Amino acid sequence: VVDAHGLGRLAVAVARTPGTAIVTILGIDGTGASGRSVLIDGARATACGSGCYRAPAGAGPVAVSVDGRLTRFDLPATAPDATARVRRATAAYRATRSVVFDETLSAGVGSSVTRFTAVRPNRLAYQTKGGASAIVIGARRWDRENAKSPFVESTQTPLDVTQPYWTSISNAHLIAPNVVAFLDRSLPAWFRLTLGPALPRQMHMTAAAHFMTDRYVEFGGPATVSPPSR
Repeated sequence: VVDAHGLGRLAVAVARTPGTAIVTILGIDGTGASGRSVLIDGARATACGSGCYRAPAGAGPVAVSVDGRLTRFDLPATAPDATARVRRATAAYRATRSVVFDETLSAGVGSSVTRFTAVRPNRLAYQTKGGASAIVIGARRWDRENAKSPFVESTQTPLDVTQPYWTSISNAHLIAPNVVAFLDRSLPAWFRLTLGPALPRQMHMTAAAHFMTDRYVEFGGPATVSPPSR
């Protein structure tokens, strides 16, 4: 059973089995952060590889201390497999006509909030609060630095815009009602999804210096993406 979140600028992940927890710590460069002082439920953890630490863990939430900074993971030691449920949600996401979501992104210092609108097959627009925006339609895109700047047109490799950020699923478990957590080893990144009947309602992603929360506003609605007015 896996989960992860940011601790300052570090990505800290936990993999649990009954009686044991393995903590993986990634630095901002994406490599394992070795040589840290790590406690798991108050016990000194032993090194188990690059950025890897292992120690006994109790049955409740896992308390992890990294160089004196404490964080906690509220996940069970055992949980039902949720691979099929994540796959169904992924297929529904890919099949939807459009997606509108608000994304909060941080690297551990400050954060940005961006509204994304994606319309199949290759139309995407985003607006960062107080910052840059862009429109992508097929092989063309338009960017501007802020709301007062003109759009600048350029070429773009067409995007498949209704694809979720995860591409492979491992260690998927139902850790709370309608909440699944899993690892995408290809990135690598850890995901926590809050699911509705078919589609995600919220996603949290943890990767090296990349802590992201998406709140889905609408799937399959009447959203449109058009070139900027001249």
